[in-house]
Amino acid sequence: MTTKTTKITDPFAAVRKAMIETVDAMTENQDKAAKMAQAEFAKAKAAAAEQAEKAQAALQANVAAAVSAGEVVAAGAEKASSMVMDEVSTLAETRVAAVKKVIGAKTLSDAIDVQTALIKAEQEKFAAFAKTFAELTQAVANDAFAPVKAQAEENMKALNIKAA
Repeated sequence: MTTKTTKITDPFAAVRKAMIETVDAMTENQDKAAKMAQAEFAKAKAAAAEQAEKAQAALQANVAAAVSAGEVVAAGAEKASSMVMDEVSTLAETRVAAVKKVIGAKTLSDAIDVQTALIKAEQEKFAAFAKTFAELTQAVANDAFAPVKAQAEENMKALNIKAA
């Protein structure tokens, strides 16, 4: 007697195989997507770090420009103070000399002439002093503004902004 063996086939084997292949493909694609996302994140992180470094450098340059401007203003103020002190000293000496001349005048006319000459000289001297002082303050302002302006232009170049 012979016995027949029947081969039982799994009716769901093909479906199971297709599902496993689909899951494997999805897992593989998910891994690829995760790697791509990590690479993009690394690029974004590097770009952000580079921008932060540029911003820090620009900030340091802005502070340096402001300090430089402050130093120019301080030096200018010192020079202006010295000019004023010299002018006040000269004015005091001139007035003392004029008072001595008035005291030594023989006539009222001579005393008036001394005072008139003193007033005229002081007016001329004041006009010259005012002009020199104005020129000094203008030069200080220009010199103090120069490093700030130069740094502002650098900042605008870095940000690709054109001056109006």
